[in-house]
Amino acid sequence: MDDALNGVRFSDIISFFTQLQPVRIHNDGNLNTFRKVAGLSPFKDSRVIPRAFICFWEGELTYEISASSSAFLLIARQKEFFDESKIYIIHPEPRIAFIILVQKFFDSLVKRKSFQGADCVNNECPPSISIGDNSVLSPGVIVYERSLMGGNCIVHAGSVLGADGFHFHESKLYNKVFKFPSLSYLKVKDSVEIGANTTIDCGTLSDTFIGSSVKIDNLVHVGHSTRIGEGTRIGPGAIIAGNVEIGRNVWVGPNATLSNNVKIGDYARITLGSTVINNVKSYQTVSGHFAYPHSEYLTAHLRMRKGISPKNH
Repeated sequence: MDDALNGVRFSDIISFFTQLQPVRIHNDGNLNTFRKVAGLSPFKDSRVIPRAFICFWEGELTYEISASSSAFLLIARQKEFFDESKIYIIHPEPRIAFIILVQKFFDSLVKRKSFQGADCVNNECPPSISIGDNSVLSPGVIVYERSLMGGNCIVHAGSVLGADGFHFHESKLYNKVFKFPSLSYLKVKDSVEIGANTTIDCGTLSDTFIGSSVKIDNLVHVGHSTRIGEGTRIGPGAIIAGNVEIGRNVWVGPNATLSNNVKIGDYARITLGSTVINNVKSYQTVSGHFAYPHSEYLTAHLRMRKGISPKNH
């Protein structure tokens, strides 16, 4: 990311936002704003990031929350509970302000080129694309920049790796819809197989990660910043939304749908056609629309069948 940050300094960002209503800046006169921006981070990772990073927080900002972040510049909604070691951009829509910041200063991070998979295997792609030894990408596979793949992988025809995530936010303040930038990577480990016409998006602020020996069937969609643990198998037509966490050796059945932000524990089973909107525990099997424990689903299904039986009419 460093090469694409263009030497932007925090003073440049403060100067821009000073002119943007209804933004307020706090603490910019007390700290060194001439340092260069080192990166952008989701807040959940900002406890361990280098000092010269930027992140945003949309919830209630307490002093404890603010102090837990190492970021030098924090975009937030309210003005209370300031930490004097940070610069604050106060904006009623912090996520939108972050998007505006990226569009203004880091547009080169957003624009990525795509390449034919065969060219990537032959090392005819930029360094931001890496394909490991003995991996095979069939005809029609498209690979976007910031895609890294291990060795001994197979990607079948027509699949798209590392495209932008579907991540849009409506701003009431500006009366328009903003696209959240895809700034992170798609990382695929060794011995992964990806079926035909499957799409796997890259990450927004955190990487999309496919663990070793994962098997993904045809016509599957994997959303931005999702993490899939090693040995997991995903049946045809499954839809996995953004920011999903799937553990190790999970089975996701054909045409199952996993809503954004859900967490699936190790060795869980999602039966075919299930719609998952809540977290699933390790070793648990869930079924139905909306999905709940499989044994409860079978009991409810039997009761429903008895309830509409001709004998009960």
